[in-house]
Amino acid sequence: MFWFTACDGNDDVVPPPEATLYSCVDCDTSLLVGTWRLAEFYSDPGDGSGSYSAVESDKEIVLRADSTWASNGNLCGITTEAGVPSAGFYSPAGSAMRVTNCDFPSIGGYSLLSGRLTISYACIEGCGERYRKIRD
Repeated sequence: MFWFTACDGNDDVVPPPEATLYSCVDCDTSLLVGTWRLAEFYSDPGDGSGSYSAVESDKEIVLRADSTWASNGNLCGITTEAGVPSAGFYSPAGSAMRVTNCDFPSIGGYSLLSGRLTISYACIEGCGERYRKIRD
């Protein structure tokens, strides 16, 4: 079994002002630990034309100092909806992130860049989610 991930290469792009609506003013966005809310969603139809789009969502993920995380949304697959909770582990020194309540490795990795937490899913075509920190 092979998993491929891809990205659109826009990690260095500064988000538009409306994308900061979910950000908290006094949060340290250089640290993973805290509560993050889904703000952008990426899905590519397979031809390289996909891009991140702003979304309104209640889906959140809480990253803890003990390298565990919990979400009020399903991270076994790509969805902007909250409702089906997920939990797992992450590597603070790397990019590995695992979901404990999935039957397959759904997450290809994560990154923290420019105050955004990006989760890349194990898709053949590009797909992912970007989160904004709302609480330390």
